[in-house]
Amino acid sequence: MKNSLRILHTSDWHLGKYLENFSRLPEQEKVLEEIVSITNKQNIDLVLIAGDIFDTANPPIDAVKLFYSTLTKLSSDGTRPVIVIAGNHDSPDRIESALSLSLEHGVILAGYPNFKATLGEIGKNIMIDRSSESFFELRLPSIESRIQIIALPYVSEERMRKSFSTEKTSESFIIDYIAEKVKDEFSGDSFKLLLSHHFYTGSSLEIIEESEDERSIVSVGGIGQISVSKLPDGIDYVALGHIHKYHQLSGKKFPVIYSGSPIAYSLSEADQQKFVVVTEITKKETTIDKIPINSGKKIFRKEFNSPQDAIFWLKENPDALVEITLNLENYPEPKDLIEIRESHSGILNIIPFLRTNTLEKNSVPDIREPIEELFEKFFESKNKIKPNEFLKNLFSEVLNEDE
Repeated sequence: MKNSLRILHTSDWHLGKYLENFSRLPEQEKVLEEIVSITNKQNIDLVLIAGDIFDTANPPIDAVKLFYSTLTKLSSDGTRPVIVIAGNHDSPDRIESALSLSLEHGVILAGYPNFKATLGEIGKNIMIDRSSESFFELRLPSIESRIQIIALPYVSEERMRKSFSTEKTSESFIIDYIAEKVKDEFSGDSFKLLLSHHFYTGSSLEIIEESEDERSIVSVGGIGQISVSKLPDGIDYVALGHIHKYHQLSGKKFPVIYSGSPIAYSLSEADQQKFVVVTEITKKETTIDKIPINSGKKIFRKEFNSPQDAIFWLKENPDALVEITLNLENYPEPKDLIEIRESHSGILNIIPFLRTNTLEKNSVPDIREPIEELFEKFFESKNKIKPNEFLKNLFSEVLNEDE
């Protein structure tokens, strides 16, 4: 038996997500296959998945199937424990719905923060020796020490007050709750872990940006920022979900880490390298290894000074998803926009940007022109096509309705 623990930490899979009109599910399948391969190659003892498994509370059936099939592979036929908590995008009921079946494969699914694991054997020779709300202790046949885990799924302000009958603020409640669990449950010569999906922040000098579709977690009814400096001592590793970019927070002696999403999901994540985190804990030290994820399409924001430059880059990068800005002196011709679109299947947006300081005088609309003509020019500048007769007639009706 060994006295070290190797953990794979991942989060924010957002299965079933779309970007603009692009389904990411084919990419997600490849990414999860890569994560399974990394897990096996790295001789991982325990997998932690820190929330936002799905992108919506009611994900498509193909996303649900991909989730369950991946869990089976990660658990290596029930010999490796996998711990999953719900994030702010997940339905707690959906996450826990397959718990009775998942336990047979060594997979613990925690949707609610007051989740309590059943004592006994799960998977193959994996034992749950102790448990209370949000806490359980695992015993693995290959590891000398026990593994003690506080698993804290996302909980909204409303759900927090309803489930725990507290009038505390969200930050003070969560910090006090974790401190109570550390004090009452962590003990002995064990590996002590915290798995959580909330918005934690480090020192005041650190700037942590949420992705474009994650900012709702700090809105009304959500959970505010939680300062890492207030976490109690006595923890070996904190595995976080919610932030899509890898980040290790400062403020504590033990590692507090966002693994980030394994795939880029928004334009705010353009050019980001994605990772899973492999952590090895021994009695002397904890080492962190970021393993790059190479599957999945990269997202780019690119600027070009001509349609031809854009087309050349697009043909050199056929597997990208890209937002294009065209820096031009005049509005692009419709045929140029069509040619750009036809040259690549992953164009998110095309944004013409006119260099107004170099515009010729005759390119500026003459305000003495009839308003109908000005409307046509404005419509064409915004939509890159001329308005049809129906739209022109509709504009005239609106224009003359008060006359």
